[in-house]
Amino acid sequence: GIITGAIVTDTDEYSYYEPNGTSFDDTITNNGVWNTENASNRFGAGTDILTNVGTINAANAYFLGLDSFVNNGTLSLANTAATDWLITTGSLTLNADSQVVLDISGYSADHVYTYGDLEIDGGSLIVNQVGPRAKPGIFYLLGGTKVMPDMVANGLLGYTVERIWGDNRYETNLQILRKAGVTC
Repeated sequence: GIITGAIVTDTDEYSYYEPNGTSFDDTITNNGVWNTENASNRFGAGTDILTNVGTINAANAYFLGLDSFVNNGTLSLANTAATDWLITTGSLTLNADSQVVLDISGYSADHVYTYGDLEIDGGSLIVNQVGPRAKPGIFYLLGGTKVMPDMVANGLLGYTVERIWGDNRYETNLQILRKAGVTC
């Protein structure tokens, strides 16, 4: 089926900041198409898990109070505008069958933010060119393949991609500073 709108399992507007909403654990599985663009999905104080095996259209959507978002389907921010975002307050897992679809235009691109852990176990990145292409186009992948997996580079075919990384996060930061011309 198709769902349009937001899911709200808390009892008041601020329960994702303080656990005063429902203390029930919520497990939601999307098997169809869920259109939640420009929506604020709010989850209560229990352990809340969202698993996607269908398609979630989530440009400019919040998943507040969500403990775990597991994507095995398509997570799309594509809507012909390259400045959209998705924010989740819990962990985000992109499994081998997952697809993430983003728009890109000039020097702008869609963004996915997570305040929890990010785990990428494969999947694919699909980039839609929706406006003028940046010239010159160099995309810098910051971090090793555990932090910024090869699926990101594979989704940027036709662009110049350069990985900046070190043996650990401190070395990576030093490499980024050196690339920017800062002497350390």
